[in-house]
This record gives sequence, structure tokens and C-alpha cells, in this order.
Amino acid sequence: MDIRCVRLRPHRMDGGRLLLDIQPLIPLPETVEFQTQIGAKQAAERKERAERHDLRLAFLFGLIERLEGRSAPHRDRRPSPAGVLYGAIGRAGFSINYVVKRSVSRLELLIQSEDAKQQLRRLSEQRTLIESEFGQPLGWNEKENARQCRVLVEIAGGYRSPQSEWPALQDKLIAQMDRFDGVIRPRVAALP
Repeated sequence: MDIRCVRLRPHRMDGGRLLLDIQPLIPLPETVEFQTQIGAKQAAERKERAERHDLRLAFLFGLIERLEGRSAPHRDRRPSPAGVLYGAIGRAGFSINYVVKRSVSRLELLIQSEDAKQQLRRLSEQRTLIESEFGQPLGWNEKENARQCRVLVEIAGGYRSPQSEWPALQDKLIAQMDRFDGVIRPRVAALP
């Protein structure tokens, strides 16, 4: 909405001629430039959000194409606009996901339930063995005031990586996910 308020001051000149002095009150003349700058900034932010959204989805749809013909928990899934490709792991409250960010991607076991912290602690009792089988350390994230916990691994590269590098990055994510899924899935199935 564009609202303007002006003050009109009539002045009668010699000879009966009427002149109007028009002064803007709202917006003040000094704020017009500021408002223009804010509008340009907001337009740039909207454009960045749309571009980021499109790039994330393009990256994840490319990943899905590379999963074609494989028996993977992510096949036949659609990515979320937030840059997550959720996958089933065979248990309610658990999912095994690809998450793509600007310059880093991650694989995660997401635990979303009332007893998420307790389930993460049960899994972490086998942390040394899990990390040994996976072949590298994992992140074990317990959120303070949330019903979400994660076991994750981060991989350098994301949707802002050059598109020519996407296939290699997607292949690396798929290979890591195969190992991650193979190590995590049986342990999730064995949880009480």
C-alpha cells in the first residue's frame, strides 16, 4: 500500500492569481530514498530465496535421478522445499535423510518423538562401534528444548557448488548414505 499525505497552502498573488505550495508530509522527503532502498533490498532477498529454493530442488532432483534403479529408502520420494530428501528407515519417528545446504551437505538419522533423547542415548551407547563400522566420526546432536535428535555426517559441497561438480558430489553422498544406512538401520530396528 502506498499512502501519501501532502499539505496544500494557497497563496493569492497580486492580480488575483492563486498559487499552491505543495509539501509532502507522509512520506517525508528524506524517507523516500530510504523506502526505495528497503524495497530494493526486499526484492533482492525475494529473488535470493527463489533462486536458493530452485537450486536446492534442482540438486536434489539430480540426486534422485542418480538413485534411479537402486533399492534405496529415498527412491520415489520428493524433496522438501527446505532442501531435505526424507527416507524411510522402517520405524515410526525415525527417518534417514539427505540435507543440502549452501556449501555443505549432510546425511542424517533424524529422530522425532517424545523419547527422541532417550533413543539417541541408546544408540550412542554403541557410538564407538557405529563410527568404527562407518569409518569416520559422526555428529550426535541432542537439541535442548526440542523433540528432535540427529546422528549425522557432513560432507563438503552443497547447492552453491558449481553445477559441473554436482554429479560427483551426488555420487559421494549416495555412497556415504549406503554405508550410513547399512550401519544405522539394524541398530534402529533393534531399539526397544
